[in-house]
Amino acid sequence: MSKLACGIYGNSRDIQMSISLADKIFLTAGLLDFGGIFTWMGVNLHMAYTKMDEMLRHLKNSPLITTFSFYDQAGPWGKLILVVSISGVITFPNFHMKHGGINADDIRNFPAHLKRKLVILQWAGITLVTAMFTLFFSQKIRNTEITLQPPPVGQGSD
Repeated sequence: MSKLACGIYGNSRDIQMSISLADKIFLTAGLLDFGGIFTWMGVNLHMAYTKMDEMLRHLKNSPLITTFSFYDQAGPWGKLILVVSISGVITFPNFHMKHGGINADDIRNFPAHLKRKLVILQWAGITLVTAMFTLFFSQKIRNTEITLQPPPVGQGSD
């Protein structure tokens, strides 16, 4: 520490930064969540660049996927959108079948190893986004102070 800083603050041992346990927990959870989201994106992009042709081949009769297939040519973000869309269709097939977006035979004939990976990716993404919103809103609630003050004395309606 420089002489100037020691002159202003005194001994460098006197400077302490305290952080509460709750703040440490929020910081750790937030860093883990961001790390998880970037890992999730990396795994999705890996699937996009290595398994996209196989996934599209097995879903060729599904109108929703053929509509979204142009995203395959839209760069990394487009590939990410397409893989997340396919994983949503594979994870929640009944919703999409009810609305005519996918073919039941395509889902039935989809390879089990890819289906398992896509379902895990979809639920991991849902969990990570939910954790992020939970951390955000719990921090907002934690920082909101509610003070109830009694009315001033002598100003009642007598």
